[in-house]
Amino acid sequence: MAAPRRRAGRRRDLSFYLTEQEQAQVAQAAELEGIDAEIALLRVLIKKVKDTNDPKEVRLQIEALCKALRLQHLLSDRSADSLSQSLARVLDEVGAQLEAEP
Repeated sequence: MAAPRRRAGRRRDLSFYLTEQEQAQVAQAAELEGIDAEIALLRVLIKKVKDTNDPKEVRLQIEALCKALRLQHLLSDRSADSLSQSLARVLDEVGAQLEAEP
């Protein structure tokens, strides 16, 4: 049976999963735009997961954060002449990572 779809514009109640402080951090992350919002949310998740004593999950979240930070750096690099050059570099990096994976 398929999972029920959420209605557009409805937010999930996160109070069961997150502390008030974490909820405030998620709300702040939602106010950001683009990759900055994703990075802020990943940081909240890492703080949440670090206390679970699951090093594999912590490592996965940190790797995701590193990839997002690298993407942010590549996109904001001031030496790029245009957005198309930045996107080309990002695609080259992603292609190289995909080739390197077993």
